[in-house]
Amino acid sequence: MRSLFVLVTLTTGAFAQMGAVGLFGILMKKLDNSPQGQCHQLSLFTNIIDLANNPKVVDALTGGDPSKAQMSQALVSILNAQMDPIKANKATVDNCQPTIATDNEVTDCLESQAVTQLNNILANQTAVDAMTKSNPQNVDMLKKLSAALDDKAKAVKANATESGFCDSTVDVRCIGQKIMTQFVKLASDDAALNAHFANNATQVQQFKDGAAKAQTRLDEQRKDEKLTGVCGKMPNILPIDIGSVTLDDLPSGMGIGMGMGM
Repeated sequence: MRSLFVLVTLTTGAFAQMGAVGLFGILMKKLDNSPQGQCHQLSLFTNIIDLANNPKVVDALTGGDPSKAQMSQALVSILNAQMDPIKANKATVDNCQPTIATDNEVTDCLESQAVTQLNNILANQTAVDAMTKSNPQNVDMLKKLSAALDDKAKAVKANATESGFCDSTVDVRCIGQKIMTQFVKLASDDAALNAHFANNATQVQQFKDGAAKAQTRLDEQRKDEKLTGVCGKMPNILPIDIGSVTLDDLPSGMGIGMGMGM
């Protein structure tokens, strides 16, 4: 079950080959267990569980395959097990309420914006073909996912206060920028790259080529003054410091995908 990470991955274009599962794997490996990090865990994991328990979302992402649907419940179990010790501390939960409220508001914005981006893609056949590789099952997944989350997106847009907050303070591309910035940083360390790819020059170059494309995308986005202003104000909702991710944190084969996927 990929939930919010699917939406982020679809709309940023960053680390497209990593996929949502890869992002989730890194997240779980690099969890921030500081008091603030635990607050972010509670909000993010609760939101993921809500999506994992949404039959329409599950059907969209699994194509109605019962075995794949069971995976979403396995994810729920993993996340609940991670949260249970945090929830057992009432003082921590009470102290987390302001952070959770902000995180939930930002998450609503991200999901609404992601659905808007997804609908824009679905309205452009060329974009649909590129994203889905003209696979009818993938096209069906995107359409069902959009329909499953459309009501929530409309509710956000209908609320003038929330819509204003989203427009001025939240943009899914800000998360993509953090990921791409770290990607570029990792690609600048030749010694680490050679060690990670066992001196395979082709794989190292693929990674560097991907980082170069990421840098180009970053340069283009940073020319957008409004986006730069939004990213400067956007609250962090992730229980992980993206800047702390190293090549060794990437699952096997992911580094190559990162290099090829930009």
